[in-house]
Amino acid sequence: MRDSKWENLHSKLLVVGDIIQIEEGMNIPCDGFVIKGNEVLTDESAMTGETDSIRKGAILQCEGYKNKVSREGIDCTHKCPSPILLSGTKIISGEGYFLCIVVGVDSCSGKIRATLA
Repeated sequence: MRDSKWENLHSKLLVVGDIIQIEEGMNIPCDGFVIKGNEVLTDESAMTGETDSIRKGAILQCEGYKNKVSREGIDCTHKCPSPILLSGTKIISGEGYFLCIVVGVDSCSGKIRATLA
């Protein structure tokens, strides 16, 4: 979504502030954070080496988990969701929307490509 309109854009045309629909199987084209999500799991192995699926949640939901962990001292290593989506990773399941916050050479995958070049 850009300027309150949904558009189909190539990933190279994304800009900071675009809202992107999360769909199962999609490759994340930019860095961002989930603003609305339902059962979103990601495969971040290509970016972080982490082999477990990573649960993602909306930023407000994650803030609630963070506060609960602080109050109750809960260990929630992979149970607590993260709102952050990294470019170069993949959506395993779920749906929702995320806000694009970093694109191109400044994104996680962009920095890796620049280092390798």
